[in-house]
Amino acid sequence: MIVEDYQPLLQAMVQALEPLAESIVQIDNPVNALESIEKNTPDMLITDWDLQSHLNGGDMARFALQTCADIKVVIISGKELSKIMAATDDVDVFRYVAKPFALKELRQLVKECQ
Repeated sequence: MIVEDYQPLLQAMVQALEPLAESIVQIDNPVNALESIEKNTPDMLITDWDLQSHLNGGDMARFALQTCADIKVVIISGKELSKIMAATDDVDVFRYVAKPFALKELRQLVKECQ
């Protein structure tokens, strides 16, 4: 599952990861993402930190891990990662990825999770 509110980046990530995944749920709205996590129990969550909502990537990660204990969570952000790591020190995040990133890096992360 990919949660990203910037459509061009969301579409680029989906295209890059389609060959590696059986299915990719793509969501640009964090509230819809919470509902989808409950229904779909994804193996992996890739979420942006800054979402246009009252929720952020840390909220997505916490909810996903409470709902799907074995899920791998990747948080991507253009902000300073050390601050995001500090804000999510209570969450088992698989990896933090700084924007901009190469789609090749994202594909490698997915391969590591399979």
